[in-house]
Amino acid sequence: MTHENCNDKEIAALLKKCDAMLKTRKEQYFDSAEFLFLIDEYSERGVPDKTILQLFNYAEKQHGFTVEIAARKVRFLLDCGREDDALQILLKLVNLEPENPDFFYLMALCYQAQDNAKKAIPLFKDVVRINPYHAEAWFDLGTMYWEIGEYENSIESLNYAIAINPNDELILLLQASCLQNMGKHEEAKEMYHEVLKLNPEQLGALEILADIYFREENIEMSEMYWQKVLDIDSNHAEAWAALARIKALNEDYQTALEMFEKSLQIDPDNTDIAADCAMLLSALDLYKEAVELCFNAVQIDAANTEIWLKFSTILRNAGKPDKAIMVLHDALEYTTDAPIYYTLAELCIAQKKEKKALAYLKKGYAQNPDMAEVFFDTCQLNPEQLKLFHTIIHTEYAKF
Repeated sequence: MTHENCNDKEIAALLKKCDAMLKTRKEQYFDSAEFLFLIDEYSERGVPDKTILQLFNYAEKQHGFTVEIAARKVRFLLDCGREDDALQILLKLVNLEPENPDFFYLMALCYQAQDNAKKAIPLFKDVVRINPYHAEAWFDLGTMYWEIGEYENSIESLNYAIAINPNDELILLLQASCLQNMGKHEEAKEMYHEVLKLNPEQLGALEILADIYFREENIEMSEMYWQKVLDIDSNHAEAWAALARIKALNEDYQTALEMFEKSLQIDPDNTDIAADCAMLLSALDLYKEAVELCFNAVQIDAANTEIWLKFSTILRNAGKPDKAIMVLHDALEYTTDAPIYYTLAELCIAQKKEKKALAYLKKGYAQNPDMAEVFFDTCQLNPEQLKLFHTIIHTEYAKF
């Protein structure tokens, strides 16, 4: 039963009958097609999941376990995030129709939703074995390989998907991401440009290209692509922030500040943007405003190491090294990443507190020994300190 094969009066009567059943709980008979129609109608209305489940229960009570109703229930359970319940039904469906690719596909989607690549990948392979033209399964298989870092397998799967749907920009985007993660940056850029030929307003491709050009220090191209993002979406907080960073690099600090403020108006809880804005404020000697921004940011995202480090840098630049140390001590309640310890060691050395510095240095080294050389290069140690710290670190942590 569909809207096409019944008139408005019939639909209204059917819905009235169903409304009465749900309200009074007095069971009314509907055939399977009517139940499926009602389930779709009520789902579109946005009624509570509990009500939809009631309809499924009535349908199962009247018609038993049918493939059509069971398959529809699986999709409903998937939408609700109840993958385990969906899998129980799918096991029955696979036993009834062992060569139905749709059921294997739904099982794979369940495991994909649970981030279980080990179980999802073989099921997606079963789908394309039965139906080699199942583009969605090829795409999802490529996605799973991408998620576990098997980029060559991902590209191979996505090639099958693109052969079926050659103008699917999402497939090309994922292939470009694989190439980028494999270090094939020029090939990745070419593919992102191919995406933009299909859809010049594809925000994902524009954002990534803008970021790539920024990392390549091609600031002019980066600015151009971020501006294209804003031309499409004027409320794109990340684009405003990215352009603010570019303006700051070009020493147009007032414009940069205005752009950061615009970005934070759109997304006031974006702590990374807030921290970068705070750094700009401190560069303009607006330390009070910078400290306030950082303080609010760590209240929102206390586990973000970068924010704490920028907070301490601002305080140090403001001539308040003791407060910078206090802030990093507070940070250790939420994050114990190595850069926190190395920065504490650096601050203590500046205050000639060598014992404390060494204690922090040991903790930082234990977590990330590779950062030690950077620490020694950047920290202003006198020759005696340098020799002492090197000797102790390499003696006590020779096992690393």
